[in-house]
Amino acid sequence: MRQRSSHLILFLLASLSLIFIHCARIEPPPGGPIDKTAPTILASVPSADSVNVARGDRISIAFSENIDRASAQTAVFISPRPSGKIKYKWDGKILNLLLPQTMADSTTYVVSIGSAVTDLRGNKMEKSHVFAFSTGGPISRGEIDGIIYQQAKPAAGMTVGLFDSASIEKIGRSDSLYPPFLTQSGKNGEYALQYLPRGGYFAFAFDDRNKNQFFDYPQEAYGLPDRMTRIDTGLAPRNINFNLLKDDTSTISIISVSITADQLLKVRLSRAISAEIIHSNLDKMFLMLEDPTSKDINPVAILEKETDTTSVLNFYFPSLADGRYHIRIEKEIFNQRNDSSSFIESTAFDIKSEPDRNRPTITSVSYSGKIVFPADSVIGIQFSEPVNRQTFSDSAISIRSSDSTLLPAGWRWTDDLRLSLHVAGMEWGKVYQMKIDERLISDMAGNQAGDSIRTYIFKTYSQDSLGSVSGTVAINSDIDTAGIPHLKFKSVTDNKAFTFSIMGKHFNFQLPSGKYILNGFIDRDANGRQDFGSLFPLKLAETGAVYPDTVRIRSHFESAGIEFIFK
Repeated sequence: MRQRSSHLILFLLASLSLIFIHCARIEPPPGGPIDKTAPTILASVPSADSVNVARGDRISIAFSENIDRASAQTAVFISPRPSGKIKYKWDGKILNLLLPQTMADSTTYVVSIGSAVTDLRGNKMEKSHVFAFSTGGPISRGEIDGIIYQQAKPAAGMTVGLFDSASIEKIGRSDSLYPPFLTQSGKNGEYALQYLPRGGYFAFAFDDRNKNQFFDYPQEAYGLPDRMTRIDTGLAPRNINFNLLKDDTSTISIISVSITADQLLKVRLSRAISAEIIHSNLDKMFLMLEDPTSKDINPVAILEKETDTTSVLNFYFPSLADGRYHIRIEKEIFNQRNDSSSFIESTAFDIKSEPDRNRPTITSVSYSGKIVFPADSVIGIQFSEPVNRQTFSDSAISIRSSDSTLLPAGWRWTDDLRLSLHVAGMEWGKVYQMKIDERLISDMAGNQAGDSIRTYIFKTYSQDSLGSVSGTVAINSDIDTAGIPHLKFKSVTDNKAFTFSIMGKHFNFQLPSGKYILNGFIDRDANGRQDFGSLFPLKLAETGAVYPDTVRIRSHFESAGIEFIFK
């Protein structure tokens, strides 16, 4: 059998020599154009799709040109993985893979050569190359494909592994968990795992920076799928896209705690974090009086916005008594799990009531200076400190059109620092003034916000400046539909984004004229944005999709027939 394999390799070399000689004749002379041609795979032994292959211990791959050998040896994946080290032997442009044992009987072998392979000029393969052969009968034909994104851009050279369903909980916790199937994304972020047998799988993407073919957490970025994947006979390729995440698990501690003049508890951390983490985990923070008979207190609000990244957090704890305190925060929200303690804790600090003489201020008004749609009826207002809701008056805020028509509005407190104003009756192409009377707003100590009336201007779009876009939304049967689909149109010229929720299968929206990039997601947690999941605790990503073409909107015209598919 070894002799037969050798004859095949000699035949391959002889066949390819004519190609190599021919290529040599048409190459430019020295000093000509720089080589910018990407290397490719010309042939293999065993050949692609061959069956009943004699069981040997060698696989040969012929490249179109001389290759940087180290780049190739770290980019070749064989499934099933041999139980032992593969030896690499080069013969010019041909890479021979010497297996540690003879191939198994009646087995489909999949060989993937990743896109990280480069020639001697540094040109990378444009995409991964995959071929399969079988030492027995028919070859499996299951497939999973998609695109890997990092910071909203296609990411090349990322590794995609396919694990069996039982391995999910072990990912990131084991340094010996090898994916049975591996490939790499090409220059456009595209990948394909082919020749998969029937079964249930968990697809997982990661940036294999040390090229060891294992996921090393937390050093390497990773991407989670939006679903488990089932490969069955006769099904079309499964489409799984990934958005890479990077967990910061470095040690975090509380550096200091102090009371502000507005009676907020200012907590300074050793490194910056996303304020979004805090907003969703206020119940995992505790203020503890050193009196053992007292109860722990949770904050009810935080000054920072969810979009902020900061190391300084300002918490509001109502009705704090004088005394000596500690503050505790559970470590799990920071992905810190490597020691016996389950929380971080401050040193002791004192709280002593001081008169609050600071006036509250209006820190932001969401519509100020903007152009909005008449249907966008919720205006967000944020204050610098807690406002006394009991003394807040309906007449403190009013909205009028340019012809002085008063618009009906109702309000709802999101928390003690934020007010949502719900406006009715806005019309197309109008200018509106929102007036806030500072004299009718006071903090918990009775300090008025000011002695004047502040004015904020915003507009609504003119219908003459708008076009429309219409179409349908479809969701493949294997996708979790527990959530509201959203479509996001992002302007190519100024990056302004318009997000619409979809009720039903059809949509028709109005947009300012221009070109847009269109993507969508299914909002399972109803927070209005696409979440990419988490590894600890394991939470699958929300399903997302990208429309393949830009969408052009022209004033007074309808761009119809958009078919947006979550697949």
